[in-house]
Amino acid sequence: MLSALLYKHLIDPLLNGVHQQASAMIPTGLNILDIACGTGSFAVMMSSKAKKVTGIDLAPAMINTAEKTKVRLDIRNLSFAVEDAADLSFFNNRQFDLATLSMAVH
Repeated sequence: MLSALLYKHLIDPLLNGVHQQASAMIPTGLNILDIACGTGSFAVMMSSKAKKVTGIDLAPAMINTAEKTKVRLDIRNLSFAVEDAADLSFFNNRQFDLATLSMAVH
């Protein structure tokens, strides 16, 4: 849980400006996959203009934090799942218009 708290209170605020700029460039009405979504802050931001946002992360603590935010904000076009970005077979040919990835390559 420490990593989720660290991300929520340190990393998310540092990335907020970049996420706002990136979100502003995304057209409305898309189905978006947020890979390695962490605490879900970028997914939440994109959900305001997306048709649907799906966030995945390998860390259950991150997804738990993201789910709590989604419920607290009552966002209905947003879902999260604990999944490995190296194996996207979970989606069974489901198509996305856009995939995002931030802070995962490190």
